[in-house]
Amino acid sequence: MVADGTWFVLVQEDYENHPEEGGAHWRLDVEQAARSLKEARETAEHLARTYRPGRSWGFARWSEQPRRSIYRLADGSFLVSLHDGLQKASFRVSLGELVEEITCTGPVSPPNWSEGRFFGRG
Repeated sequence: MVADGTWFVLVQEDYENHPEEGGAHWRLDVEQAARSLKEARETAEHLARTYRPGRSWGFARWSEQPRRSIYRLADGSFLVSLHDGLQKASFRVSLGELVEEITCTGPVSPPNWSEGRFFGRG
């Protein structure tokens, strides 16, 4: 199925994973539809200035507002760094046009745990 070209604002959080699994990883945390590219750009800039990452870093426990450094990248996306001296976190805000959605057919197979890592073993 071909999508209708709707623009989305995408927020990806950087979170630390186990070092043996490669360190930092990005996780898509927000997908917000916009009515136009202009609205998507405005929403992206607003989120770069106001978004607070989820439970990955525990910002809700911080007693002070963290310092926020906002970088506009060459492609128009934003990279945001938050830090308060004790903790540091980052996220990126991007624009994306939905060009296609593919519906999977058939059942999804469960992972084969005997061939890989399971709770740190593997």
